Amino acid sequence: MIKLFNRRIVSLFLSIFCFVLFFSLCLSVFYQSSLSAELDAAQKDVKSLNGQISGLNDDKSEAENLLREKDRKLKEADGMINRQTTELESLKKELDKLKSQNEDGENEVSLPFGNTKIAYLTFDDGPSKNTPAILSVLENYNASATFFVINSQCNEYMERIAAAGHTLAMHSYSHKYEEIYESEEKYFEDLDMIHNLILELTGVDTNILRLPGGSSNMLSKEYCTGIMTKITESLTKRGYIYFDWNVDSADASSLDVSPGKIFDSVKKGVEGKDEVHILMHDTNSKTSTLQALPLILDYLVSQGYEFRAITPNTQPVHHTVHN
Repeated sequence: MIKLFNRRIVSLFLSIFCFVLFFSLCLSVFYQSSLSAELDAAQKDVKSLNGQISGLNDDKSEAENLLREKDRKLKEADGMINRQTTELESLKKELDKLKSQNEDGENEVSLPFGNTKIAYLTFDDGPSKNTPAILSVLENYNASATFFVINSQCNEYMERIAAAGHTLAMHSYSHKYEEIYESEEKYFEDLDMIHNLILELTGVDTNILRLPGGSSNMLSKEYCTGIMTKITESLTKRGYIYFDWNVDSADASSLDVSPGKIFDSVKKGVEGKDEVHILMHDTNSKTSTLQALPLILDYLVSQGYEFRAITPNTQPVHHTVHN
């Protein structure tokens, strides 16, 4: 009986032990599974952080490259400004020398009796943010000019141009060659639009114009063969007066043309001419033109020119038409 009891006790303890062992094993598996999941999550977080760190390093590298590029451009701009400043100072000295010679009678301009040297200053593609400064320079020299305008973001300056006594003339509404030179009809549609815009904003009813690119431009024929001949003939028949130029300032020859180059182009272009129509541009990017303008005016004055604005009575300058 006692032996039987002892066996049962032993059996019970064995059962309890097995249960505890099984429970411990289950807990161990559960904790191991949980730790494994946490480890996987931690590894994913580490990968994510590594990715973010890599991205930050890339951003840092890109920012450093941008800063280096910006620094390079600033140095280039400083160099260009220094060169232009030196060039302007040299040109001013040359003009002062010319003025001194004129005052001493060493370089006096002689003209046939009754003749006058005339300079027609013309500005294409405005108005622009530079227009007020151009008007200020012209006022300082008591110089009249002609503005061949387009539809721009600065149209409010058209009224100031007219109020200052300058000639407001037509250039183009859109200034898009591929559209205005598509056909004769398209050209006159564009011309009517810029005419009406000028009339609406200023009350000026002008019949004076300059063709985009001039009548000698080589691009119009790419859009319509023979278009320039048709347009120029129709302009005359319809009572319009178009003007080209006989002196190119070269201010549109490149994006970074210097004031000195503009001045030299005008100086060379007016040589031997008693009546000059000088092509310049009034756009936001043409700050060099504005810088060169006082030098050009000083030189023209020193050579005996007087400044006039184009009127319907002015003798037109026409180029050879290319079709």
